Amino acid sequence: MKKRLANAILLYGCCIILNTVCYAQRWEVPGGTDLSFPRTILDVKEINLIRSALQTEEYNTVYKAIFKKVFYTTGEIPTSVQKQGSRLYTVKNDGDDKMDDPDIIVAPRASFCKNAAFIYLMYRTANGIGKLSEMHKKVYDELLTQTLYYLDNIEDDATNGIGDFSATDLHFYRSKEIQMYATAWDLLRGAGLSPNEGPQGESAEKKAIRKQMKEARDEMVEWIDNVDFYANSPGSSLDRNNNKTLLTAAALGTAAIVFDDYHQSREWIGHALWSIHN
Repeated sequence: MKKRLANAILLYGCCIILNTVCYAQRWEVPGGTDLSFPRTILDVKEINLIRSALQTEEYNTVYKAIFKKVFYTTGEIPTSVQKQGSRLYTVKNDGDDKMDDPDIIVAPRASFCKNAAFIYLMYRTANGIGKLSEMHKKVYDELLTQTLYYLDNIEDDATNGIGDFSATDLHFYRSKEIQMYATAWDLLRGAGLSPNEGPQGESAEKKAIRKQMKEARDEMVEWIDNVDFYANSPGSSLDRNNNKTLLTAAALGTAAIVFDDYHQSREWIGHALWSIHN
């Protein structure tokens, strides 16, 4: 009797474990979820609310600061898009070249993409009132071109051109990049851009943008798959509960939400939840 009871308990335990593993492998978006874009820092119902809020002094000050990180301006008039030569960090001044230096801008290309995509979605000039594309169409088009170029040209080598970094430092940079690039993609989708097949009779310009969006998406999901985001798994050099672990969880969770139709997103969300839980 005791043996049968022990076997029953063991079998029940195995079923629970198996069910947990299978559930992780077949992760799906919960029923009733709004699948429209954007999905990260705001949702579709908030777009017009935020556009209106930009005309108030409190929000306008923040928006102007974001605007000046993306454009070269004359006063509030955008003249051209800022280019980001470095990928992982930029030193603003001549301070010490250290990770904790306050003059260091982390992941400037990814940061540019996130800020640029937000401006593209808001569709407003620096004062938050005039419509950017109507007033400065050439610069607005340049904004999209530069953003898609960075999204479609993410280098696989995270140390490219910047010397040696520790595993912990690279872990930090990669996680920050994933989160910001995924957010940028989400905001562009919220602005109505799509990699999917368009309607018949679509203009050549829109077809070209769809092609760029598809190439950028394929580049990003492949890059995320190649990143060693399991660095904080059991037994690794980063196996500890700290902000690096949570940073990776946030990055993979963001990517899974944005690219939920990508088969590998199940693995990303599973690792993110495992990291938070453990």
